[in-house]
Amino acid sequence: MLKTVYAKPEEKNPYFVKGLPLPFIPVFDCTDHFHWACPKCKEIAKVLLVERNDSYANTPTIYFYLECPKCGGRGFRKIYLEDMGKHYLLFPETLIPLAKTEKEARSGIIKG
Repeated sequence: MLKTVYAKPEEKNPYFVKGLPLPFIPVFDCTDHFHWACPKCKEIAKVLLVERNDSYANTPTIYFYLECPKCGGRGFRKIYLEDMGKHYLLFPETLIPLAKTEKEARSGIIKG
């Protein structure tokens, strides 16, 4: 099953990744919000496309195709909707705030 869940209207081909795809890093706050950040720039990635594709290992999977707004690097991350402990996962041990100023760290959506 392949189903588009979300797509940026102007995006032509989110599957094209020049060179090696960036291993975007999952970042989160103390509530229920999470994003991915560019490992080079530490900027929050733009989500180009979200799709469900169950063909990989017959496991329901959501793919997030991402792009760094600063360096233009692209990649994808995925989440399995059913995981019976068969994947090797890492628990984060250090926290690095991404906010550069106190104003950026305030809660709420900032439109720029």
